[in-house]
Amino acid sequence: MRISWYHVVALISNLALGAIAMTDTVVKGTTGGSIIPLEDPATGNAVYMLLVINLVHGVAYAALIVVLLKERARFAVANRFARVMRIALIVVCAALAVPFLVLQPIAQLGGIPVGSGFMLEVSTWVGSPAFIGIFLFSAALGLSLIRRNPLGIGGRVLLGVLPAFLLVITLAFISPDWAHPGIAEVVAGVGLALLGVGSARARVVAPSLVESKATA
Repeated sequence: MRISWYHVVALISNLALGAIAMTDTVVKGTTGGSIIPLEDPATGNAVYMLLVINLVHGVAYAALIVVLLKERARFAVANRFARVMRIALIVVCAALAVPFLVLQPIAQLGGIPVGSGFMLEVSTWVGSPAFIGIFLFSAALGLSLIRRNPLGIGGRVLLGVLPAFLLVITLAFISPDWAHPGIAEVVAGVGLALLGVGSARARVVAPSLVESKATA
């Protein structure tokens, strides 16, 4: 089974992100609280804890961008919809990586309130849509690879994103404290991190040539 350094980095960082998300899920479900410091996070150890959490998120999303860029050859032999989802995922991952790696640390270290002004606008108009986009585009990519999957293990793992997302929605009605998006986030992150693992070797081929060969 072929696994490259960028798969390892993406998998480890997204498992770390998943560990944070699932721990927060358990804490929220059992106590109603959160491991993420939300009350005056600019003071004491809270600022360092929040900084680490933000950096883990940022590295995880940045690592997924590397996977999506490096696996271009395998996407080139996938269907057109999968190739469109690749571009969409690169965009939403970048929209999440930049705030977590750059904007939020600057705001924290500079004592700028994260929940107000420019940071609030970024979260509302960029972060939230991009976060939802991760789920939607990952699930769509997985479904597009059901019949023909040149992306290996990751393409199959992504089939679990939709059930995980539906589970979160169901929990929102049954037991809201357990309805954490991290449940679907970890499935999407691991699936994207493993794109290309276990697949046959592929060389870069122009999409138009691939389609012409498929219809010949």
